[in-house]
Amino acid sequence: MTQKMTSMYNTKLKQKILFEFSHRVIPGNILPAIKKYDSNVLTDRDMEHIRTTTRTLGNIQGAEELLHYMCCYDNWFPCLMQALKDPDVKHAAFAANLENIKAELDHEEAQDYVPVQEVCQKLLVSYLNSALPKSKFLK
Repeated sequence: MTQKMTSMYNTKLKQKILFEFSHRVIPGNILPAIKKYDSNVLTDRDMEHIRTTTRTLGNIQGAEELLHYMCCYDNWFPCLMQALKDPDVKHAAFAANLENIKAELDHEEAQDYVPVQEVCQKLLVSYLNSALPKSKFLK
């Protein structure tokens, strides 16, 4: 999916990776790398909120908050992959796992996708077959 990810797609992807992400990622270790790879993905206010959540509620809730904030931005997933693969973060294998989860979701989405043109064409044929009087020559 090269275009911007839709809100529904983002929600599905977030749900699929949330548990593993929140139990493997320490927000304090990855936040600098996220800013390094895309300064538009998280604001300073977002980052401070994530740090506060991590400090008061722990790493799991902090990681959940991090993922929640990231999903709101365009280009969040590629940025996350770069940050996880960063030499200072050292989560390249985990990034590969998340990329596989995303690929599975992409495959599921492709299976559910029906081109609009195809649907319109079928509707038109159905309408024409039912709306037009039958010709005695087509019997």
